[in-house]
Amino acid sequence: MSDLLERGGRDAVTTRAVADAAGLQPPALYRLFGDKEGLLDAVAEYGFTRFLAAKQQIDPAPQDPVMELRDGWDIVVEFGLANPALYTLMYGEPTRSTAVFRIGLEFLMERIRRIAAAGLLRVEEGLAAQIVHAPAAPS
Repeated sequence: MSDLLERGGRDAVTTRAVADAAGLQPPALYRLFGDKEGLLDAVAEYGFTRFLAAKQQIDPAPQDPVMELRDGWDIVVEFGLANPALYTLMYGEPTRSTAVFRIGLEFLMERIRRIAAAGLLRVEEGLAAQIVHAPAAPS
């Protein structure tokens, strides 16, 4: 499904196209995903899972919590550049907030908390997380 998304954008992810690519009949997809939105939710969840796996590779106990945040941001940029259609689906549609998305936000909050604990944060932690996360949403 993500291949269809990358090649043809959101509109290319149809139940028929996915069924054809998977060698299934469309009714099987309807049973699994419900409709096109269910398919897109599954693709977004897959993207968030891949993205989160990459972010978990960052050193969990860095000497510099600000550098840890920067390293995490580099992963965001790299993922978005490598997967533009998937990234847009994940972050461009707020209704696609999934459990994995929320886990990613908690990772961000942990990084912000470490910066605050080091005395390097000048705003409230929640606001800092919003400021860091805001540029991630494609325009």
